[in-house]
Amino acid sequence: MKRRTTLVSVGVALGLVLISAGAVGIAVHDRSDTGSEFAPIVAGQSIALQGRVPGESVGALIERLKARVEGTPNDYVSWATLGFAYVEQSRITADPSLYINADEALARSLEINDIDNFTAYTGLAAVAAARHDFANAERYALTGLEINSASASLYGILSDAQIQLGKYDEGFESVQRMVDLSPDTASLSRVSYTHELTGDVAEAEAVMRRALDDAPTNNDRAFTLFHLGELALGEGDPDTALGFYLQALELAPDNVAALSGKAHALGVTGQVLTSIDTYDLLVEKAPLAHFLIEYGNFLEVHGMTAQAGVLYERARATIAVDTANGVRTDPGIIFFEADHGDSNTALLLAQKGLEEGPFFEMYEALAWALYMNGRYGEALDAVKQAQEIGIRDAQLYVRSALIYEALGDHENALSDLRVARDIDQYVSLPAATELLAELESVT
Repeated sequence: MKRRTTLVSVGVALGLVLISAGAVGIAVHDRSDTGSEFAPIVAGQSIALQGRVPGESVGALIERLKARVEGTPNDYVSWATLGFAYVEQSRITADPSLYINADEALARSLEINDIDNFTAYTGLAAVAAARHDFANAERYALTGLEINSASASLYGILSDAQIQLGKYDEGFESVQRMVDLSPDTASLSRVSYTHELTGDVAEAEAVMRRALDDAPTNNDRAFTLFHLGELALGEGDPDTALGFYLQALELAPDNVAALSGKAHALGVTGQVLTSIDTYDLLVEKAPLAHFLIEYGNFLEVHGMTAQAGVLYERARATIAVDTANGVRTDPGIIFFEADHGDSNTALLLAQKGLEEGPFFEMYEALAWALYMNGRYGEALDAVKQAQEIGIRDAQLYVRSALIYEALGDHENALSDLRVARDIDQYVSLPAATELLAELESVT
């Protein structure tokens, strides 16, 4: 059963995991008056790791950068690099308050040089994307491109933002510009995602394998292996997916995305206790809301409702902290609110989210919130909007089937359930299995 990895799939993964995966590269830009030991970044490198000595933690890099800018306060490149490092440290520690530190460092970089400092705009765009603030991510990326129109990294962030804003044609064009400038792991991963979004999973896998072949580092290879696992999982092949996740973890043991994939795939293949052990390790390493919710859902499916409730409460506390630090609500949080909280709140969040970014999954979240509020006709309109892009998403078709059934349209309900099962035999949502059996028994 496909999970929602909202890079935003590769888009959240390439929006949020952007830096850690080496997906952001900055074209060479040199100003001799900075005196920076942290030279501007070359395409394909990981921004947060620029200037980092072998074996140095991101925390140690931050301390070294802080010492650098204290001694050389006009080094705008180091200030910008410090901003990126804070975003990377936030990812590692699950501490969104570090986004504020990133804001301050990037603002200082622009104070020093606001003429041709596209490095800082790339950083601001990356922070905005990490917060799911895709409108500002687009705005900062476009500003950076006005300074340097040959920056593949800026086109990458721009494409992520545009796709999340529902500007699919513009986003796909930005991906093409990125791959034209730099046909590397970062750009090829995004090309793969465009094929996944439009339903061509075979081409998505082929391009992601090419991205794997071109990956220069273990972290980059782990990133592509994780997404190959997600593609396999979405097509109902958890055994192959598990193999990709395990390969990713061999290359990058601290890759929490691959660890989450391993936990999920283990559960789908029936290895419940091992899955629980893996989930325990995951939420210890990265107590992010979507990991806590995923683990809670898994426990609930297996009858461990009390333990699931504890995880849901932890998720709510984490969401509150994220919100206080400027992180926007994503569709996964809306699904969680609709299923485990207040359906009216879920609907308000979905309506606001759709205004900010009409991505297909936000339409699906709106459809589900409307369904949970008994507004089935409107839910059907919204779910059809979600399906328009053509993505092969079994959960999406299960939701549409449940909406059709609520409207008394048994024929279309059965048809969409069968589509869901054809995509992924392991897909399930509450009542879906029972509904399929019931509908098939009367046809």
